Amino acid sequence: MYKYNEFGDKKDCLIAGDIIYLEPKKRKASRNGGDKIHLIKQEISLRDLSQLEGIKVQRLMKLNHIDSAEEKLQKGDKILLK
Repeated sequence: MYKYNEFGDKKDCLIAGDIIYLEPKKRKASRNGGDKIHLIKQEISLRDLSQLEGIKVQRLMKLNHIDSAEEKLQKGDKILLK
């Protein structure tokens, strides 16, 4: 499960409500009709957004010129998904 979910170093067990993937994540958005941009509605880390959208965190980092998967995204930020 670590291979497909990119939990990070601090995650060693699942809790109720966690989103997990049993197959590899995609390079582009596939949820929500394949939206190109995600508007942040509440503070969230890029890693958490990766889990939510089902996109590889490294791809999100590259598309949005972000250096850390743990960077907190603020309400109102626009994140490219494709």
